[in-house]
Amino acid sequence: MIAAASPAVGGAILGPEAIDVIGRLEQCLEVGEQLMAFARKEDGSVKMARTLLHASGHIRRTVQTLVQMHEAIHSVSRVDAFYRDVIALLEDVAREHPPAAQTILVRLPGLTAQRSL
Repeated sequence: MIAAASPAVGGAILGPEAIDVIGRLEQCLEVGEQLMAFARKEDGSVKMARTLLHASGHIRRTVQTLVQMHEAIHSVSRVDAFYRDVIALLEDVAREHPPAAQTILVRLPGLTAQRSL
């Protein structure tokens, strides 16, 4: 479903207390599905229209949150991969031109701060 990466690891947000975010969202989906089932008659017709609408909205918001989390994790993974590539490039430059690599290393933190990376 959603690949785990920093800052989310195994579906948990790390902090003073780990919170199983993915597990909580899965519980939200289950509750929404239970409410939708409860709001329908056995033949599938609508028994409680308001409850059905609220449940479908609840599911939509939960799915939207899951998508946002996936996008954030994917974005972090892309930035991480970029920095791995930059480090590999700097290692190559350092072998051939140590002063150039040193200059890049000194200036890189300023560039990342300017770009908010």
